Amino acid sequence: MVTVARRCSHAALPCPPLLLRTAGAELANLCREAALGAVREDEEGAREVAARHFAGAQALAVPALTPKLLAEYEAWGARRR
Repeated sequence: MVTVARRCSHAALPCPPLLLRTAGAELANLCREAALGAVREDEEGAREVAARHFAGAQALAVPALTPKLLAEYEAWGARRR
């Protein structure tokens, strides 16, 4: 079983530009892919998901939010304020 440390802070984890406008489901997939990367690296002894695993997962990520869709969401949010 691979566990992710819970004692991280937002300051300790800068958000890469690719993730600034990423849907929640995409973030969940990124975390799963990073965990799988840790297991692929060491099937028997994987103990943590490190930054290198997230970097590898991020390299495979394809954002689902298009600029047009993102603009629509931002417009919708502005109307709700």
